[in-house]
Amino acid sequence: MLYQLLKVDLPDQAPVDVNAPPMRKSGDLSIELVRPMFRKLQNEAAKELRVSQTTLKMWCRIKGIKRWPYRILTSMDGLARNVEEYRMDSYWKVNGIHLTLSELEEKKRKFEEDPTTPIDDEIFLLRNYMCKRKSNKRRYVKHVQS
Repeated sequence: MLYQLLKVDLPDQAPVDVNAPPMRKSGDLSIELVRPMFRKLQNEAAKELRVSQTTLKMWCRIKGIKRWPYRILTSMDGLARNVEEYRMDSYWKVNGIHLTLSELEEKKRKFEEDPTTPIDDEIFLLRNYMCKRKSNKRRYVKHVQS
């Protein structure tokens, strides 16, 4: 090779941690092992599980999980916080959304246990309303300050 002709030493490969545990294979993963990781970003979960992100994605697709649940769970957490902050029970009754805060928490818990379950349209409607309400609040505060 060229480096032999030029008599140049190649640098050593990146140091390998000898004490690091070996990488797992997708067959070593189970839903009980992965479920606590749903609250973390996918790349962080892959590091902790000692698998590549691609392996984790493939495992999720095989199990029927189309998207990593982190964003939906954090969105539902924020929705619950906003509902508590704005005390939105009257809105739910007026606009036909029959959902209490405890039901929202229960649906979030069920989704966390089994991310293949579909999310109700009521949750999406409520999330959309809360986003509009926060946007209007920001716009109002900006208008008052100027």
